[in-house]
Amino acid sequence: MKDLLISNQVNLGDASLIDFKSFLQAEEVGKQYAEKEQQEFNTLTKELSEIKSRYRNDLIQSLGSENFEKLVKLKMNVIQERKEMVSASFIKEKEPDLSQLQTKKLQQLESIDIASSTLEKIGKNYGEKYLEIMKRYQTKPDSVLSQDNYQGTDQHKMMQKSNHNCTAHTPSYSGWQHGRYVDSDFGYEDLDHYTNSTTGFTGNKIYAKETNADDFDPIWIRMDSQIVFWHRTNGNGLLKLDILFQNIDAEHYLSRRDEWGRSNAYIFQDNFLMAHVIHPDVTGPATHRLSYQWWDGDSNGSWTKEYLVNNGYYRVTLYSNAPIPANTWVPIRVGTRSGLRGYTDDVSVWTSSTFKHIIKEVNVCTV
Repeated sequence: MKDLLISNQVNLGDASLIDFKSFLQAEEVGKQYAEKEQQEFNTLTKELSEIKSRYRNDLIQSLGSENFEKLVKLKMNVIQERKEMVSASFIKEKEPDLSQLQTKKLQQLESIDIASSTLEKIGKNYGEKYLEIMKRYQTKPDSVLSQDNYQGTDQHKMMQKSNHNCTAHTPSYSGWQHGRYVDSDFGYEDLDHYTNSTTGFTGNKIYAKETNADDFDPIWIRMDSQIVFWHRTNGNGLLKLDILFQNIDAEHYLSRRDEWGRSNAYIFQDNFLMAHVIHPDVTGPATHRLSYQWWDGDSNGSWTKEYLVNNGYYRVTLYSNAPIPANTWVPIRVGTRSGLRGYTDDVSVWTSSTFKHIIKEVNVCTV
């Protein structure tokens, strides 16, 4: 079932110390940026939908309409048979042996004059087309994690002193932002935002599964969770944001099961620290990639990966992509962006990513 979701919620926090004109401008700029993201997302979903339609038409043309209908019926029967095997094995407290079912599937394909290699070739061809589209819309980081970013476990040694061009912002922050964009043909998704502006806590959890892997099913998800604070510039120039955060959780997980013996899937997860200065001249957020994990193929198995130190402190520097005039009030968003994209072609998939960070300090400097 196709799931489409667009959501963007913002709380700019206490504006009592800010002139009303700056507050209204920030609201309007935030709204315009959300509309820009929505337009990009709508273009993405249209392109993915067109590719899936072409895939179906190509299958019908290659197999013939009669064989295509037989294939659809065969897949539905196999899915039901597999569900019954899994249920029976649960009662017996024993893992089901699905290898015989895979052999049976391939024999049934041959009986209706369909070569499994033909399905595999068409599937991989359209898989590449899906990925070409998705990569055009993926987050392109301004920088990536290195050993230099890791600061150890003692926060107090790392807090910075502000100079005349810098202001240190620490919890409690004034507001928050949540954004999510979902285009999925998977059977189930569960998305959670984590934000606490009082403590600086931000994070996302993305969970998705597709166990009725009877067709070509793409997925594309992006989530943002950020705290918001107001900053008054004290000079003309770019804003440099020196961000200190504590990592609480940074887990990638994937489990997959080949359903046909001639199948294919691709799953890519990534996570970023992001910062967005809300000003008419700034075209979008700056991002620093913290972690990523991917898999493609048709093998059975699972993995759980973590690349950041639990409770470790990291320092990341990001910049606004345009200069800001002196004595300008701007809201600044800082937090976590998570992404999931890929497809499954007759491979059952369970995938999740959980990232939680505490924004301890943002030292904002005009440079």
